[in-house]
Amino acid sequence: LKQCPKGMKQIFFYMYADIEEKYGLLNHAIEVYDRAAQEVENDQKLEVFCVYISKASEFFGITKTRVIYEKAFSVLEGADAIQIGLRFASLEKKLGEIDRARAIYVHLSQNCDPEKAITFWKTWDDFEVYHGNEDTYKDMMRIQRTVKSKFSFVAPMMS
Repeated sequence: LKQCPKGMKQIFFYMYADIEEKYGLLNHAIEVYDRAAQEVENDQKLEVFCVYISKASEFFGITKTRVIYEKAFSVLEGADAIQIGLRFASLEKKLGEIDRARAIYVHLSQNCDPEKAITFWKTWDDFEVYHGNEDTYKDMMRIQRTVKSKFSFVAPMMS
């Protein structure tokens, strides 16, 4: 795969994983998806992680996907990290792990400008209204104000 044209690795990894699923071991298929998530181009990583998580969930159960989500956090950046993080928080909420979901929202919030990432902040607000209490809601609002001030800071112009 080192000689593979740019952007084509993903196809070969998917084909290899498919062969492992059909004729080999499921653990080997998961290892192929893990390798693919590390080696494909940055613009393909989110898609690969989504397929990887889906397959891991299908083969080994939802709780086994936590490790993959955490790995995705360390690899993905920007909007992709936020998107995978929201999926992770949703999973934790479904599993009844409200504190874990809240911790994910706190982590994601550091990269979400309240002026631009309106969907993220609305999702977290809805989460706190439904699952939180007055203290957790106040914490969310405090974090939002802090992040807003971080993003609104403009360096002074030197003339």
